[in-house]
Amino acid sequence: MLKFNAPITTDVLVVGGGIGGLCAAIASVREGAKTLVAEKSDTRRSGSGATGNDHFACYYPKQHGNDIGVILKELRQSLVGAYHDEKLSLRFLEESLHVADLWHEWGINMKPFGDDYEFMGHAYPGRPRIWLKYDGHNQKQVLTRQARKEGVEILNHHPVVDLVVADGEIAGALALMLFVIVVLISMVLPELIKLWGLNVQTDAEAKKNFALQSGR
Repeated sequence: MLKFNAPITTDVLVVGGGIGGLCAAIASVREGAKTLVAEKSDTRRSGSGATGNDHFACYYPKQHGNDIGVILKELRQSLVGAYHDEKLSLRFLEESLHVADLWHEWGINMKPFGDDYEFMGHAYPGRPRIWLKYDGHNQKQVLTRQARKEGVEILNHHPVVDLVVADGEIAGALALMLFVIVVLISMVLPELIKLWGLNVQTDAEAKKNFALQSGR
């Protein structure tokens, strides 16, 4: 029979500690809400940014001019644009420079090529470049550190498996605790890495590889 732990009370529950989840949690706690992130793995190395990122769509008036519609159109015509909601994409672009500034302030190197933002790659000839190039090898670690600094509570190894509904509204969630499984994996993982001959990069090696790939 499953054992249930004591309920945890919070104002805002963020399901998933990816890049979006951590940023949402930081924004929530800055508005004064007690905020909890429930993450299936570890927020420092999970989600779409688990191994780092090096570019994201950003509207920079200094680079792109004052017509955000041109950049929105380019985003919508990109490889991922067909899956974007136009209103949400516009809102994303409107906030993108502010987010880039925050990330840089928190410790993600958003300006690895000099004193200003650089846009490169993923553009047709004669079309605007909308992808801000940055060194995000440590992005998840930085966002996790910042979330905790701001007062976000992070519950790692707790995948949410169901929602609790009361009077037709979501009132909570049910999560599994995977700590025991994680402990077992962590005990055998070093031996598996040796057995499979995997090359695990250190933080310094990741920075060096980024510099080499960027031609620095």
